[in-house]
Amino acid sequence: MVWVAVAVALSGCGGDGIDGSTQMACSRFASTAEDAADGVITEAELRDRIKDVESAASTSEVDGVADAARSMLSAITQNDTDSYLSAVDEFVAACNAAS
Repeated sequence: MVWVAVAVALSGCGGDGIDGSTQMACSRFASTAEDAADGVITEAELRDRIKDVESAASTSEVDGVADAARSMLSAITQNDTDSYLSAVDEFVAACNAAS
């Protein structure tokens, strides 16, 4: 099963008021989504990268970032595509709201 979130659009990851962990998590996710869409990482590598995103997001000060990252990791670990894509949408929305 391919875990690519199609048309992921992060409008910005570097707003002046954004905390470092949120900035790092959103930036890592944007890079991961691009690599997944380009087909240059395996499913196992994708899970490892989402785990890194979740780790960075865990101390985020922005509402929704940590919870959505945790949901992405849980869904990808359980091989639940629908939940993963829903969590991706939540994560992208939280990142966009933060920027």
